[in-house]
Amino acid sequence: MREPASLISFFLGKKYLEIGIDKEKSIKFALQNNSNQPQYSKSTMAYVITDICVACGTCLPVCPVGAISEGEIYHIDPDTCIECGSCAEVCPTGAINPPA
Repeated sequence: MREPASLISFFLGKKYLEIGIDKEKSIKFALQNNSNQPQYSKSTMAYVITDICVACGTCLPVCPVGAISEGEIYHIDPDTCIECGSCAEVCPTGAINPPA
């Protein structure tokens, strides 16, 4: 986890759960073992599809976790997105932006 602006740590048996807010006001959390090596880390931020989306569907098959849903303008589920950027790389209109 990056050095957060604020941090809360919980000891859960043999593991630590750290929750923090970084300088970009993004909430981060990590589950770590006693060796202080993250076992799981997730940001609550996700890529965003803007209103210039033409709903062409190019991004759907490249998302490895199925975070994109169809609609007039497609939508990325922030709880599912792993911020890999695959969708933004293939978007022909540039409608998909990384987390702010």
